Amino acid sequence: MCTKCEKRRNCTKLCEEAEAYVNQDYVPRTEEYTKRTEGDLVDFGVSTPNKILVYQMYFIDGKSTDEIAYHVNISKKQIYLIIQRLKEVDSESLTKAQQKILRCHFLEKMSVMDIEKRFGLNRKSIYNTLERHIFQVSTH
Repeated sequence: MCTKCEKRRNCTKLCEEAEAYVNQDYVPRTEEYTKRTEGDLVDFGVSTPNKILVYQMYFIDGKSTDEIAYHVNISKKQIYLIIQRLKEVDSESLTKAQQKILRCHFLEKMSVMDIEKRFGLNRKSIYNTLERHIFQVSTH
């Protein structure tokens, strides 16, 4: 297709025909969110609960509730409730440092590396705090 195109030498992006050809096999799948690469927050494996998928898609991948609902078979209302529950970081069972980590990550949408730099905290302890909170929310 592109090899026969007259505009090939000056082409900077795919034309509609080429883009349609490239996207013809696209199928949205939840599986892409269950197989994370090293460096992501947690590798939850194949049996990832929907709440964990919502966390990954919203807070890590920056997907909207519409996009999440498209990939995960739960309602937009449920997605919204999960997100709100994750943002509830003022718990008596959390230390001030843990609340600070959760507030920065969930409310200010800071990355783990940004939190580490800002407060001089150990990256592993930040991951542990986030992981505990996510699993606590996912079991309720």
